[in-house]
Amino acid sequence: MKSLLPLIALTVFAAGLTGCVAQPQHDDLRTLFRQSQERVVELEQQLEEREAEIAALRGRTAGLDPAAAA
Repeated sequence: MKSLLPLIALTVFAAGLTGCVAQPQHDDLRTLFRQSQERVVELEQQLEEREAEIAALRGRTAGLDPAAAA
């Protein structure tokens, strides 16, 4: 019986480390993660668009005012 007690304790401890969560919570987190990834893609696209606009505006103003190009 003494040799069985550490084995039981180790099994209980290992089971506690698995991090089990309820399936609905897992599904909600997976959905939230996917939505977050989609939002990142959208924001990266917006950033590229704004950077292109900035570059175009700098190109236009550089021809008007040589000091603006600096």
